[in-house]
Amino acid sequence: MDLIPEKKIIFDYSEKKNEEMHPKAIFLDRDGVINEDSHYIKDPLKVKLCMGAKVLIRKIFSKGIPIVIITNQSGISRKILTWEDYYLVNEKIIEQLGMPNPISAIYANSHTSTNQGNNWRKPNPNMIIQASLDLKINLQNSILIGDRLTDLQAGYRAGIKKLIHVMTGHGIKERDEVISNFKNTISNDYEIILINNLLEFPLKLLN
Repeated sequence: MDLIPEKKIIFDYSEKKNEEMHPKAIFLDRDGVINEDSHYIKDPLKVKLCMGAKVLIRKIFSKGIPIVIITNQSGISRKILTWEDYYLVNEKIIEQLGMPNPISAIYANSHTSTNQGNNWRKPNPNMIIQASLDLKINLQNSILIGDRLTDLQAGYRAGIKKLIHVMTGHGIKERDEVISNFKNTISNDYEIILINNLLEFPLKLLN
């Protein structure tokens, strides 16, 4: 049994505390979106950023928009890696993204199933909802970027209106499923944006 299934790290890089609600935030999956997915990555020396990740994240950071990572890490409960491995990989990712640290917060869980109570594992929206409470984020104006259907489902269930699917990571094999899943269920209030990689992120969405 995983005794510590859910973790969060919040970085207070701003001189101004979060006294007012942020009008929007950018939520990103980690493996396959920010860094290349190498199947339960545990070695920080294997961290390699996905195409466009650093450029986009530094652009978002320059506009003062909170950047939140939400990641499933079932490999911890499967004993493939440890929480310490996970932290070391995060540190290497942040190092490669450059200083000052652009990441506002990281939320992770090690659940292997969504049936383990009211947990954080995507497609459950609970990591996103917790971030909105911690950082005072307006979710309706926020954006979520993911390579898996479960990423977008979590964003949709949290009330995020703009959902972006990338073809990096697992994106190639999940693109058709994303299109099929949202084709008849998504309302006119929501927007699904399909891009190849983060270099194609529509920067107008940051305004």
